[in-house]
Amino acid sequence: MRQWLEAITDRSQSDITEKTPKAYLNAVDVNRIANNIAYLSDTLRRMGYITNANPSSNWSRSSNMTDADLRNLCNFIHGITLAFYTPAGFTSLTNLPTKQLDYTDVNSIERNLLRIYQMIEQGMTHNSMRSLTHLQLRARTHAQIRTGV
Repeated sequence: MRQWLEAITDRSQSDITEKTPKAYLNAVDVNRIANNIAYLSDTLRRMGYITNANPSSNWSRSSNMTDADLRNLCNFIHGITLAFYTPAGFTSLTNLPTKQLDYTDVNSIERNLLRIYQMIEQGMTHNSMRSLTHLQLRARTHAQIRTGV
């Protein structure tokens, strides 16, 4: 069974300037992201949600990540939000494969995963909507209910 690996969401321009380890996207980062996607997917599946995100997490130093690989990771994250919720502050990842990746993009990927993880840990599920009356639910759109508004 997979475990959640602590996300890194605080990369900054100073990491780039000072050439710290956070300045570079490497196999450890990609494997952590892939692991966390699979962890969330497995957890949600056990909770009854339909999701099948299972990215490869066997990247090595010699692996070369392509735009298609990045697009797949972004699609897996999008699929998880479709099956579960779109958290407040979620950053759209649809344009990432078409532009040069920078530290803010990698922060966004990991921050999105962290927000979904935190929602699960806080017990935010469709079952939590049971506390709302029919009248309260009718006043909300599907998108509002999915985002927890």
